[in-house]
Amino acid sequence: DARALDTTAPVLCAEIDLAHLAAAQGHDTIRKYRDIPRFPAVTRDIALLAPLALPHGDIESALHATREPLLTDVALFDVFIDPSGARVPADKKSLAYSLTYRAPDRTLTNEEVSAVHGRLKEQLKTQLGVAQRE
Repeated sequence: DARALDTTAPVLCAEIDLAHLAAAQGHDTIRKYRDIPRFPAVTRDIALLAPLALPHGDIESALHATREPLLTDVALFDVFIDPSGARVPADKKSLAYSLTYRAPDRTLTNEEVSAVHGRLKEQLKTQLGVAQRE
C-alpha cells in the first residue's frame, strides 16, 4: 500500500525467480551482472563512406579493437547505397553509426568525448581507408 510507505508516487514491486531464469537459459551459460551506470552516457553519430565490399563487421571490429575505455557501444543505424552515383559514388556505401561513450566514475566532458571521437575517426580512416561523410 502506497500510504504505508508514505508516498504519493506509484509503487512497483516485482519478484524474479532466479532459479527458474537460470533453468530457462541453460546451465552452461556464464552470467555476469553489472550495476546500472551512475553516470550518463554521451552518444555521437558518425557517417562513413566505405567501399561496397567492406563488411560492417570489419568497421565494428576496428572500433572495438582500439580498446578505447570510454567507448561502450557501437550501433549501425543506416546503410545507404546509390547505384546511380548521384548522392553516393556507385562503388561506395554510406554507413551511419551511433557511438556511445561513458565513464564509470564521472560525467564526461564535451572535450573528452570529442578527443576520443576524433581518435576513432582517424583510426578508421588509416586502418580501413574509409572517409567521413559530411
